[in-house]
Amino acid sequence: MDNSRIKSYEIRSGTWEFYRNENYDGIIRTSRPGKYANLSASFNRGVRSLICLEDPERPRR
Repeated sequence: MDNSRIKSYEIRSGTWEFYRNENYDGIIRTSRPGKYANLSASFNRGVRSLICLEDPERPRR
């Protein structure tokens, strides 16, 4: 079994960006709350970093 690939994911809040390279380079997709399954081969082979851009449920400092 290959556990190094993303098969599905769920975003519970916020807006997230997934990147092909480390250090947030080479954006693959932006996702908002929802369940995501049956991901494309390019997506599940290539994610090296991700970041939450905006999360209305987390207070700002």
